[in-house]
Order: sequence, then C-alpha cells, then structure tokens
Amino acid sequence: MIVSPAARERQILVHLAGRRGKPLSAWHLGMAACSNGTRLPTLIRGDTLSAIVTLEPGTRFGPYEILAGIGAGGMGEVYRARDTRLGRIVAVKVLPLHLADRPDSRERFEREARAVSSLNHPHICTLFDIGRQDGSDFIVMEHLEGETLERRLAGGPLALDHSLRCAIDIADALAAAHRAGITHRDLKPSNVMLTKSGPKLLDFGLAKMQPEAPFASESETRIQPASLTGEGRIVGTLQYMAPEQVEGHNVDPRTDIFAFGAMLYEMVTGKKAFEAKSQVSLLAAILDGKPPPMSALPPQTPAALEHLLTGCFARAPDDRWQSAHDVAYQLRWILALGSNSAQRAVAGSRQRRRTRALATVAAAAVLAAIVFGFMHFRGNRSIEETVWMAILPPHERFGTRPTPALSPDGRQIAFWAPDRSGDVQLWVRSLDSPAARVVAGATLGKETANNPTGAQAPFWSPDGRSLGFFADGKLKRVDLAGGGSPQALADALNPGGGTWNRDGVIVFAPLGPNLHRISATGGTAEPLNDSAKPSGASDSAPQFLPDGRHFLFYRQSPGAPGAVYVGSLDSREIHHVLSVNSRAEYANGHILFGRNGELFAQAFDPNRFEAAGKPFRIADRLGSTLSSSTGSNFSFSASGGNIVFWSGAPWPVTRLTWYDRSGRRLGPIGEPGVYSGFDLSPDGGQAAVEKWNLQTYLPEVWLIELGNGIATPFASSPATAGAGTPLWTADGAAVLFNLFDGNFYLQKARSTEAEKIRIGAVSIAESVSRDGKEMFFSTPGPLAGSLKLDLGVLSLFGDRKTRVYPIANQVPLQADPSPDGRWMAYMSDESGKYQIYLQSYPKPGNKKPVSADVGLYPKWRRDGSELYFLTYRGLESTLMVSTVTATASTIDFSLPRPLFSAPLTSDNWINDQYSPSPKGDRFLFNALVESAAPPAITVVLNWKRPSQ
Repeated sequence: MIVSPAARERQILVHLAGRRGKPLSAWHLGMAACSNGTRLPTLIRGDTLSAIVTLEPGTRFGPYEILAGIGAGGMGEVYRARDTRLGRIVAVKVLPLHLADRPDSRERFEREARAVSSLNHPHICTLFDIGRQDGSDFIVMEHLEGETLERRLAGGPLALDHSLRCAIDIADALAAAHRAGITHRDLKPSNVMLTKSGPKLLDFGLAKMQPEAPFASESETRIQPASLTGEGRIVGTLQYMAPEQVEGHNVDPRTDIFAFGAMLYEMVTGKKAFEAKSQVSLLAAILDGKPPPMSALPPQTPAALEHLLTGCFARAPDDRWQSAHDVAYQLRWILALGSNSAQRAVAGSRQRRRTRALATVAAAAVLAAIVFGFMHFRGNRSIEETVWMAILPPHERFGTRPTPALSPDGRQIAFWAPDRSGDVQLWVRSLDSPAARVVAGATLGKETANNPTGAQAPFWSPDGRSLGFFADGKLKRVDLAGGGSPQALADALNPGGGTWNRDGVIVFAPLGPNLHRISATGGTAEPLNDSAKPSGASDSAPQFLPDGRHFLFYRQSPGAPGAVYVGSLDSREIHHVLSVNSRAEYANGHILFGRNGELFAQAFDPNRFEAAGKPFRIADRLGSTLSSSTGSNFSFSASGGNIVFWSGAPWPVTRLTWYDRSGRRLGPIGEPGVYSGFDLSPDGGQAAVEKWNLQTYLPEVWLIELGNGIATPFASSPATAGAGTPLWTADGAAVLFNLFDGNFYLQKARSTEAEKIRIGAVSIAESVSRDGKEMFFSTPGPLAGSLKLDLGVLSLFGDRKTRVYPIANQVPLQADPSPDGRWMAYMSDESGKYQIYLQSYPKPGNKKPVSADVGLYPKWRRDGSELYFLTYRGLESTLMVSTVTATASTIDFSLPRPLFSAPLTSDNWINDQYSPSPKGDRFLFNALVESAAPPAITVVLNWKRPSQ
C-alpha cells in the first residue's frame, strides 16, 4: 500500500488481487482495507484492482451528496452519491483537480458529457446532469447494479445464447450512437456493464463526434503499457483497436464494429481475439489483418456467426460490416435460427423441386456407394481402367455455377453449392469420402437468381492445402488444414479466374483488361501487360503450365473470336495457342477446352507452346454460365489424369412472360432463348433483349415485338459482336448498347449502323432520363478511381460530356431516375446488403432508404406514382410496390408491400429482369424456363486419350 498525502486532497492507491464470482455494483468492483481502518472501493484493471479517490463522504456537488468512492481512471474519479432533490442514488464522475486546468483533459471530459447527453437508449448509461463547482467539473449518471463484462469474462465465456442476446443489445446501442454521429472508439468489456435489465454501454470519454472540436491528433498518439486509455496515450485500448486506429488514421463507426467483433469473440470463447507476447507482436497481428482462427469457437457455434465475425475483423473498413444496425439484424437472425430447430415450411415450387431431387439422389445413392468402394480399392492397388462416376450435391442441388476444381493430385474437388438454408457455401469433396465438407468461414450469402457476390472459380495451391477463390468483390485464400477464416488478398470485383504456382505467386483476373500477379501471402497486385495487346481486349482464366513461369489465359478482343494464349511472369511476349471461345486447362500433355457446349481435348507441347493434331471430344454436354472464360465448368488434374465437369444446362433458358398485378401468368412472348436481360420500349410495344449466340458464345441485341412475338436481329453483325445491356432512347427511335471495348453505341431502330458515343472502360449502361437528355451508367474506371462504382451521367446531346453523380457503392447500381427527373432510385450495398434508396437529383443530398430487406431492380411507373423492386429470400423472389407522393422538394412513399411471388429470372445481375407496363397494370418478366438439369458433377478417373 502506498499513501501519498497532498495539500488539499488525500490520495490512496491500493493494489490487490482480483476476486471472482461475487456480484458487484456498478464501478463497485472490490473493497480495499487502508491503514486507518477505512475501506475504499476499487476499480478493476485486469487481474489487479486499483483505486484513486480524493473526496470525503458528505462532500456536496450542488444537490448531489457524495456517499462513497467507487473508483478512478486516468481521466476521472467516480463516486456513489445521492440526489437530495429526488432521493435517488446516482454516480458522479469528477475531473481531478490536477487535470482541471488542462484544456485537453477538460475537452475529453466534456466530450463524454456531450456524447452521452445526445443519446437516449435503454442500453446506454443515462446522463442526468453536468456542472462545475469550485473549479471541479462533474457529470452525473445513472447508478448501475451489476458487474462489468470484463469481470464476468474472468470466470469464463458466456453461454452462446447469452452472448448473442448481449451482443444484440450492445449492437443496438452502438447503432443509436452512430446514428447520432458518435463513434465510441474505446469499446471493450470493461466499458460494458451487465445489469438485470441487460448490458449498458459506458465511458464515452474517447468518443468521436461529428462535427468534433479539436482534441488530440490521432496520428500523434503513442502507445504505452498498462491502461492505454489514460491522458496522452493512444486513442483506444490496444487489444480492441481496429487497424486504422493503430495506424493513427481517421476512424468512423466501422472502427467500433471491429472492436465489437473482438468483444463478441471473447464473449463466445472466453479468450481475447488478439493476444501476443508483446505489444509489438500484438500490433503486427492487428495490422496484418489476421483474426483468430475460427476453430477456437465452440463446436456448436453456428457457421453464420463465424461469417459475421469475419466481416467484423476485416482489415479494411470497406470490407467490414458497414453498420451496427445490420450487425444486430444478423445476430437476431442467428439467434432465431438457433432457437428454432424445426424446419420451416418451404414454398410450393421449391418443395416440388426438392421432391424431384430426392428421387434422383435416392437413385444415385447406389452409385455413390460403388464409387466409394472403388476409391478404397484403388488406394490399395493400381487400377488402369478409366471409370466415370458422379458426385451428388450436398443437399438438393448444385445451383447454376458449381465451377468444380480438381486438386493437383486429382483426389479432391472444390465446388460451391447452397446448403439447406440456401446459403451458398464453398465445399471440398475427397474422392475417397462419401460426403463433402464445408470450407470454414466461406459462407457467401443466399443463392438467388441475382446474387453478384457468390464465390466463383475456386483454384488450388500446388500442395493442395489451400484454396483461392473470388467472393464479395475480393480475391481470397483459405487454408484448409488450419481452420482459419478466408483472407482477402486483393480487390477483384469481376471473378475472372486465378492460378497459383510453387513459388507462391498467384495470377488472377480482377475487373479490368489485364491479368495481375500477387503473392499468395498478400501484398500489392501488379498488372501483367504484353506487347501485342489490342485496344479493348480483356484477359481472364489464367492457369500455370508445369514450369510455374508460363501460363495459359483466355483473351476476348472486340469484333474477334476469343482465343487461348500463353503468357509469362518474366516477359511481355505472348504466344497464340487456339482460337476458341473458352478457357483452357493443361495436364498430361493435353489441353482441355469447351466448344459449342461440348468438352474437347487436344495434344499440347508445354515447352514449345503449340497444340498439335485434331481435337477430340470427351463429353457432349458441358455446363457453362454467361462467361465463356470463367463459367466453363471443367477441371483437369495436374497428375493422375482425372477430369471433372458439370453437365448442367449450359445456359439459363428464359422467355419473356407477362403477369398481371395479382401474379397471374398472362402468357409468354415469342420463343424461349438465352436472354440475359431486356429493356421495354417507352410505348410498351417492343423489348430490346440481350440474346446469347450459342455458336460464338457472344451476346447480341435483338428486338421482340410484344404483340406477335416476332424476334429480329438488331445489333448482331461482326462489327457489333458482343453487344449487350440495351437501352431504348426516350423517344423509342433508337437503342443504346455496350460492346466489350467499354464504349457506348447508339443505333436507330431501322438502321444497321451504330454510332460510337463515348470512349470509356468497363462501363455498364443503367437507364435513360425520361426527357431523353441524359444516360446513366456505372463504372469503376477513371471516374471512380477504384473498384467502388460511380454513377456516371452522359449528356446525349451537344458535347456529350460525362460527370459523376456521387453514390457510395460496390455493386452495379441499377439506377432509374423518376419520371419528373427530381429523384434517383438505385440499389446500394452501403448497409452491408443490397437495398433500394431514393436520392434527390440532380443535386444529391436528400437520401431515403426504401427497402428494409434485400432489394434489387428499382423501376418507376411511367407517371411516377409507384416504385417497384424485387426482394429475395433464398430462391424465392417477390415483386414489391411502394406508393409515391412527390413535390418539387420532398418525396413520401408508403411502406413497401408485396404484389406477388415473382418468377425466377436469369442470373445476370447487370441487365433488367422485369419491367412494368406504362400503366403499371402488368409486368413483363424474363422468366426462367424450368428444365430437368442433371444433379451431379461428372468425374472421369484415370482418363486416357482414345486411340486414333
């Protein structure tokens, strides 16, 4: 014990070992015996209790009478007091005299008062009063009975349901603070009090407010041992600090979400999320963005909670959950899912699909047993025969893009498929195992017909211990043996394929024309250029050759068929291999590629980069998606001679179909085709569709007369090969469309000549204003400067200049201006999920969310009285409508209500999939034509080239 007398105050500093298991009042964390016989409350600091108190019982601060000291921190002393006016017990926090004359200390003290006074939430400690007396500043707060979360966790983790309920309340409190413009910046278990009425969030002394008075430059803070929240020290507590806090960068509410994740992890596991032997090591772990392995979570932890924690721990704020409100929403869903073990009833259409699938699965079960026995036998003796086998889906179906990938030794398959709840998962299936297993942490959201963030193009490390894949606009890797969560390596909004060599180099295709290289451990991605690349050409689907320095890749050039080339890490030279609209893979002296929905192989010399002889067919049905480069569902093992391919429907076949407002099907229009989207003409009489040519694997624009269903080619000549995303001009006299070169083209309805109207890069046409003066497009090019998309505005008359209408977004915007031109409806993922928003136009600023749940494809009724959009739950979609009342400066809309269950549409998320008629009395959908697609992935074991 150390006693330090002072002229005006008596300070007693007490250190004792902490006790466990005893309920304590707020701040009342222990009692220490002093030399004069008095007992003083102490404030817990880890496993040591300390207290500094200076005021005698009976001291008055206005109407507040001090009863006893509770404890003290670096910036305040807390006392139990009585409000003599109201007769209630309160907590009084006093700024010590030795800090009262320091402007920064007073500012921090006042900051807490300002922050708490602006908040009124059941899970935030309430502020009653603030004052100054005899040179001492004080604030008065509610007195809480309970114990801190830190104290409770000293006895071990909380039960899972208790953790979730506490976390929901804390997230709600954070959401309220964030809405008020307050970032806590010091969220940690010692600042959460557990009471009978639930958790209470405390200590806003480090809160950042908008706007904020000058305090201390976060870039000038320094790290100190022990308590890191004292005066003159780093802003926050190290073990709960986000990377941007550690680096002294600007913070925002997403900083609190990182700390919230660390606290939730500790609640569930009883362990710190980030621990190290030294502060330097701890800093490195946080800055490297390496969250703790999810294997530390209890076995019963839902996979969805692992996914939520991964989103909290992302190193870059843009990659985290974007709001505490959505974190609370996810936690409620996880809690409800865990408490309701009964399976919910499914929609009729989905139940019918499941019934059909169960029959197929039952019939194939015998085959699976045979295959398992074969693989077991094969492991004990050499077998030379070629064997064909089937891999069944983990549950009902594989979906439309399983993109299977064989491991280098040919004995494991990675693929993606939905689980029972509809969540898209990355799976790995060993060929000698009867079942597939989920890759931990790679939950990728609900599978919908329009989910742009699902995983695609998985690829293996050379040793078969790790996987690379694309999800959420990122290139990611996951180590299969370590049980860790996926690590984001680089931005890659467009999943164009990847490959991994023995030197730890990954070559991949992000959004844009060039392939990039990056270390498998992370770092900066560098573009790979070549000396003979045509303007507008785009490269994708790389695959390393055996030397690990050269790689195959696919190139699509404007106005030309696709081709396979060989590139190099060490040179800008490339070598032409094949002219074919498909990616290619090499193994065992052959390359495999797709052609017209069939799988072929051809002899190939990996040293001379030459294909020889004639190609020969392996399978006559090869599944594919709308991307010839990444959607060809096949893989060839580097050893063992095994092949895997998906034989599902090669293209999603759709048909334009009318529905009335009750959802009654009025009838199809024209013939079924591979339509990836359409735009309805202003008079409602024609549809300009993006139709895929099954011979060239390229899109074309066709016009369909809705009265008689007659379809005629519009932009389908060699000069417009690759035409897509058609848009009618406001007068219905012409159609705008994109080409692969990134340019926009304008072609009159009765002409074959297209006029180039803008030179850009990777821009996507969105909509045309009703007055015909402007076209809107999304682009991540020079306008945006990153993979986040901007909404560009192109003037269709005069000098045709472009400008930016600012919307923070990372997915296609699907923007549609209101008929009066005063409002912009668009989709954004700024909340962490796709929702519909309205924002004033042409001057942004007045923004309102429309959809509470997932929302896509906003569309206005022609008179502006209604706004429609689609919402998704699993595989089911619903058409929603909101009644709109707008003036020159305001807009009001009703709570969205469902019109009818909408049909499934194409999985293309760039083009529109439905459109209301001008009167809003019926709706044209690009409805999916159901077909009985094979439910299995085909595996060819010990493949040999047939004799010729």
